[in-house]
Amino acid sequence: MRSFCYVSIKPDSTNIESMLREHHSLEKTKTSQLNESIQNIGQRVSRLSLVPKVKLWLHYPIWLVSLIIIGYLSFRISRIDDIREKAFAEGEQYTISSLRGYFDRNPEHYKSYRKWTEEKDSVPNQK
Repeated sequence: MRSFCYVSIKPDSTNIESMLREHHSLEKTKTSQLNESIQNIGQRVSRLSLVPKVKLWLHYPIWLVSLIIIGYLSFRISRIDDIREKAFAEGEQYTISSLRGYFDRNPEHYKSYRKWTEEKDSVPNQK
């Protein structure tokens, strides 16, 4: 008969465990570096997005003021005929009153003026 020899084998996993610990440590370091990089990129992106927001909030009042000025100038231009007629009437009244005073002081000039206007009215307009 054969005899069996029993060999007792003691399982030893210390090498595997140390390799797993080393791998876990390396992965932990890589993960923390990735997290830092992602946070850094997030901070950069948030700073970059603030500049356009600030620019927009600066542009809004400028656009508003520009629209108000354009509206005001449009309103003033639409009333320019009224202003022109009023200025013409005031100028006409001022000229008439000035000429009346002048002609009252110089009656001989008034006579020559009347003569000139009659001659002017009698000649047809030659354009």
